[in-house]
Amino acid sequence: MTRPTGDLRWYTMAALVRDAVAAALVPPVPRVGVVDGAIAWDSADCGALYVTVARNYFTNDFPNPQEQPLGNCGSGREVAEIVMHVTRCTPQPDGTHTLAPPADQLDAAAQQLAMDASTSLRALRTLLCGMEEATDIVNYLIGDTLPVGPSGGVIGLELRVAVELDG
Repeated sequence: MTRPTGDLRWYTMAALVRDAVAAALVPPVPRVGVVDGAIAWDSADCGALYVTVARNYFTNDFPNPQEQPLGNCGSGREVAEIVMHVTRCTPQPDGTHTLAPPADQLDAAAQQLAMDASTSLRALRTLLCGMEEATDIVNYLIGDTLPVGPSGGVIGLELRVAVELDG
């Protein structure tokens, strides 16, 4: 495993999250990547895993951002908030009728979303626990898993994690 150091440490951290979660998703998603910001959900994102570094900040009281000036040589540790999105297709009206999709199709989509949330959390926790034990990271906080959508035939989940590195 590549250690998150140097100028690319937060990209490296995002790539480690990407790889851990991608390996856990069943069925796997065809589009996987570290991206440079928010994505536009559309039918092309039906079956995707995107990871981005949403923000960086310093802290002396993880996970809270530093509120007092650090001065020229402050002792704050650097934190990044990493955001992960998993997207899947969701049933839609077929276009010939105005009826909602069948309940069994909606149920199957709900089951897939629940499974994605569970496997993503488990993969992320396993990765971060191992990195904490190896002292690659100082601390972490896994946020809530939130459903997002449906929009454009896509539904997904969002998961945020704050990771603290020393120095």
